[in-house]
Amino acid sequence: MKILEDTGILFHFPRREKTLILKAVECHNLKEIPECAENSTEFLFYSKLIRDADKLDILKLVSEDYEKEKIQESGS
Repeated sequence: MKILEDTGILFHFPRREKTLILKAVECHNLKEIPECAENSTEFLFYSKLIRDADKLDILKLVSEDYEKEKIQESGS
């Protein structure tokens, strides 16, 4: 959140969308999305989108590491 705020990357977004995105980023790695007044359809959409994108990124990194290990083991 701090990086997004410091860089101003969300500057051109309307205030409501900026708030939704920042809150979704804040909650993205929590086990469960907290119940609050902000649990609008849009908030849940952004939260799930960011959470899924993060998981896909991690999956890619883990898969690459797994492939490297597999190659190293077969080459030994």
